[in-house]
Amino acid sequence: MDSSDSEDYSSLDEEEAALGLGEDMEDGEAGAGPSSEAAAKRKPIYNTEAIHDKLEDIAWTAEAPWDETLVITSSSVTAVEDVEDDLGRELAFYNQALDAAKQAIGKFEAAGTSWQRPPDYYAEMVKSDDHMAKVKEQLIHEQKLIEGAEERRKARETKKFAKSVQAERRKEKAQEKKSNINDISRLRKQRQKQGFTGELDFDAELEKMNRRSTPQQAGQRIRAGERGPSKKREAHDTKYGFGGRKRLKKQNDADSAADMSGYKPGRFGDCGGGRGRGRGGGRGRGGGRSGGGRGGETGFKSRFLAMMQV
Repeated sequence: MDSSDSEDYSSLDEEEAALGLGEDMEDGEAGAGPSSEAAAKRKPIYNTEAIHDKLEDIAWTAEAPWDETLVITSSSVTAVEDVEDDLGRELAFYNQALDAAKQAIGKFEAAGTSWQRPPDYYAEMVKSDDHMAKVKEQLIHEQKLIEGAEERRKARETKKFAKSVQAERRKEKAQEKKSNINDISRLRKQRQKQGFTGELDFDAELEKMNRRSTPQQAGQRIRAGERGPSKKREAHDTKYGFGGRKRLKKQNDADSAADMSGYKPGRFGDCGGGRGRGRGGGRGRGGGRSGGGRGGETGFKSRFLAMMQV
C-alpha cells in the first residue's frame, strides 16, 4: 500500500470518528443494529474538536487569493415564483450564473489575467457542450409544446366563435326569408283584393321589403335616398329631366358653336339620292307616287348604278 492510500484511509477514519460512525459500525457487527434499542438509547456523539478541525480545513479559501478559489457570491437573491415551472427555474439559474460570470470577468480583467479558453485547450468542462446542447434542446422542445398547446386553444376558441357567428347568420337569413315570404303573401292578397288592376311598382315594393329586412341599430333610421334611386327612376330622369330650368336649354353659346367634335364630313356623300325628299305616301308628305317610299326613283337609280359599277 502506498502513501496516498494510507492518507486516504486515515482521512476516512478521522471523518468517521468526527461523525461517530465508528461505534455505529461496531454496534452493527455486534448484532445490535442501528434500529435496535441500544442504538436508540445511545447518546449522540458531538465531537467538537473534530468538527472545528474540519471547519478550519475547509476555511482556507477565506484567506487565499481569489484567483485560486474563483468563488463568486451572487449580488442578488435568486427567487423563483413557481418552483414547478421548469423553464422559469432554469432561467433563474441561468441569470444567476450569468451575473457571476460577469463579475468574474471583471475581476480577471482588473487583475490582467486572461480568462478566455485558448484555441488549443481541449479539457472537458464540468458539463460537456453536448450535455448542455441536449438541455437546451429539451427546453426548446418544451417551449414549443407550450406554444402549440396555446395555439390549439386559440384555434378552438376561434372555431367556437365562428360557429356561433355562423349560427346567428343562419338565423338572420331564416328570419329574412320568412319576412320576405310574408311580404309577398301580403302583396298578393292586396292585389287580389284590388282585382289585379293597375300597374304594380315592383321597385318600390322591393325597396320597402329591403328596408324592413335590413337590421337597424339602436337610434338609427333608414332615410329615404340612402340606397339611391331605382333603375326605373334613373331612366326616367335621363329621358325627361328631374327639375330645374328647362327654358333655353337647347340654345347655343360660344362653346357649343365652336365645338366641331360631332361634325363628320363623310356623312353627306356625293352619291345623289339616299333618302328621297319625303316619306312618300301622300301629297302632303312630299314625294308623289313616282318619288315616294324611302328615297323615290332617284335614290333607286343611284343605288342601282353604284351596284353595276362594282
